[in-house]
Amino acid sequence: MFATLAVMFLFFFLLHSGVAETSHFSSEQGKSMFIEQSHFIEMPQCQRFVEQGGVRFECDSAVDFDAVRLREKMLDIPEVQPFFDAYDEGRRQAKSLVYWETAGIGLMLIGSMMGPSDFQAPIFYGGALVTVNAFLYTFVRNRLNNQHLQGAVNVYNQAHPQRPMSLQFGILF
Repeated sequence: MFATLAVMFLFFFLLHSGVAETSHFSSEQGKSMFIEQSHFIEMPQCQRFVEQGGVRFECDSAVDFDAVRLREKMLDIPEVQPFFDAYDEGRRQAKSLVYWETAGIGLMLIGSMMGPSDFQAPIFYGGALVTVNAFLYTFVRNRLNNQHLQGAVNVYNQAHPQRPMSLQFGILF
């Protein structure tokens, strides 16, 4: 059990870390210069795009899945605001579930490090149950959030049939 958790931790650590590499070369004047290059592990990433009139732009800002760029295109339509409010509430709920997932992983670690006792298995499996439930709820919550964004796009298309837009989801490698 402990080995499985260690491998999971290592995977998540490698997922978020990069490997820095320094290369050395000489300039034309004979002075040596150093250039630092970072090579990060390429992981699949989910991106949302909006296509309007043959132009494709990202739905979110560079910081988070906040649909800022999509909101900017829909400022003239007040009917889309409830969709964005529901989207923001769903994002807040999904972010708070990270704490539950962390607590579940902590319980799994505690359960795996305990000596043989009557409490070892219930603590470990209880932590696993909390982690899996929080993950599944976050997954469902994110799917509902995508439906809220699609609802906002549908309202926009009804208000502006001459400039329809479509919401596209993609996984980039």
